[in-house]
Parts: sequence; C-alpha cells; structure tokens
Amino acid sequence: RINGATLGTTTATSNNILVANGTQWNSVSMSNDATIDNAGSLTLSNTGVVAGLYGSSTQVPAFTVDSKGRLTVAANVTISGTAPGGAAGGDLSGNYPNPTVSAINGAALGSTVLTDRNILISDGTSWNSRTVSGDVTIDNTGITAIGSGKVLNGMLAGDAITSDKIQNGTIINEDININAAIDATKLIDGSVSNAELGYINTLSSNAQTQLDNLGTQIAGINTLADGRIYLGDNTNTAQEVLMTGDVTISNSGVTTISAGAVTSGKIQDDEIANSDINSAAGIEFSKLESLPSANIIVGNSSGVPTSTSVSGDATISNTGVVTVGRINGATLGTTT
Repeated sequence: RINGATLGTTTATSNNILVANGTQWNSVSMSNDATIDNAGSLTLSNTGVVAGLYGSSTQVPAFTVDSKGRLTVAANVTISGTAPGGAAGGDLSGNYPNPTVSAINGAALGSTVLTDRNILISDGTSWNSRTVSGDVTIDNTGITAIGSGKVLNGMLAGDAITSDKIQNGTIINEDININAAIDATKLIDGSVSNAELGYINTLSSNAQTQLDNLGTQIAGINTLADGRIYLGDNTNTAQEVLMTGDVTISNSGVTTISAGAVTSGKIQDDEIANSDINSAAGIEFSKLESLPSANIIVGNSSGVPTSTSVSGDATISNTGVVTVGRINGATLGTTT
C-alpha cells in the first residue's frame, strides 16, 4: 500500500508512472498531449505548427488555438490594400515598395548591364557583367564552346582526354599524327590484323562493290543455258557459248563428232587398221593407190600386196585381155 491505498499492477515498465484509479495505484504510460521519460523529462506532443517568426512588414500572422490553449495552426497572411513601406535592408537598398538589389549575399553589385552572353564575374570587391572570351565562349543558353585551335598539348594533363570527352564524329584525318601507327586491332571490333588490313592495298576499287560484282558473277555461273559451256574470251573473261563445229556437247556432257568433221589431215598416218573399215564399206577402186597400166596386184614374199606386171607365158592388157605367147617357155607359132 501507499498511505493505506492498495497497489494494483506495479510492473516497473520504463517511462511508466503510478496513477490511481480511485481504488488502487497502477503502473501506466503517459500518452496523448504529453509523454515522460524515465529521467522525469516531460515532452509536450507536437501540434504540427512550424517553429519560427511569423509576420513581416507586408504580412500579419494568423493562428488557431485549441481548447487547451495550444497553437494548432500558424500562417502568414499578406496585407492587402496597403503597399509595404519603409527602408529596405540586407542585399536590398532603397525603400519599399520598390527596393533595388544592390548585393548578392552581402557582396556588392558593380556594373550589371544586361549584355547578351555576358556573365557576372567577381573582381574581389563586387560582381560585374563581363563578356566571356579567350579559349572558351558561352551563349545565352549557358552552352560553352572551346575555340578552334585553343587546346594545346601543354594544357592537358597526361591521359586527361578520355573517349567520352570527345564528341562523336569530330576527329578527322588531320587530327591524327602522321607517325601514330594505329594498330589494326583497334579498328571496329579488333578482329582485323595488321596483315589482313594490308590486303586492302591490292584493291583497285571499292571493296563492297567488288564483292557485289563477284556475287553477281557467281549467281550468273549458277545459271547456264541448256547445252552451253563457259569459255574464256580474248579479254580473259568467261563467256556463255554453244559448242559447235567438229564437236558438239549435250547437257549431260556427252560429246559428238559432227558428220564429215574428221578429214585426212585430222587422221594420224598409219593409224587406220583393217578393223576400222566397215565390212560393207564398198571402197571404190578409183580411191586405191594408182597402178601402172596392165599391172596387177600380187602379194610379194613378205605378204604385202604389190603392183606387178604379168609376164612369162602369158601377158595381160589394161583391159583385162590375157594373151598366151608360150607354153612352158616354148614360143607358140601358128595356132589356128
């Protein structure tokens, strides 16, 4: 008990206090309009009003107070119908309602003529309107431009200019040192070697054009008229031609010697054998080798047919008439 009053729930919870309910003392937490910590420090609940100074020469404060005397709303209300007056201060000079800006954060303004593309530059005493010149200029939208030929090698720190600082499409041939010796592997995706790049020296015209022409030629080779062949002309260019003359060719590659195409000059001497002559050839006598008058063909001792005159007991004329003049070498007399 406390002074005879019964103790109820008295758990020593941090920040709790003992509060009587008319019957007993109980441990409860303080809430709503105020809270208390275990050091006894009391904190009022936030009403939502922003701490600060309200009211000015052109505004009056407006407040809302609740039933407990607390400010729950605070705001500034502009005074209407009355122009502000009095001397201006701070960075403003002159008097209200038309003061003049005479400084920036306490630094005085010098010449501030609003010249196109000028900027405010401090001289250590005041801010002044000045034209940007020299290596870099600026336009009235704030875009700066480095002057042509203004960036010298001595102005740059080693490796200071990286790829992202170079505008795309800006570097031209004249910008590259004649002794740069740029490695071929740094071209496009790095897949071309120096040796492969050297092959370009052999190109006589645009590489793509040559490839396109080659593609057209290859496409042309894939199509060839029935029975035709490709044959190089006097300019060393393949042309589509039809094989004619002594020999022709079919679309299956079979060649055929034309009728009457094989002449004597095309047959090698001593090449025609008996088997080459058709059994029904019917070669005319007039096409045999010439034979002396009244001679006949007789096989010699070597078995070779030979032109021979008929002599001895009988002779023969060139009309085939045989005359017997002897019998076993004896001359015939009158044989009527």
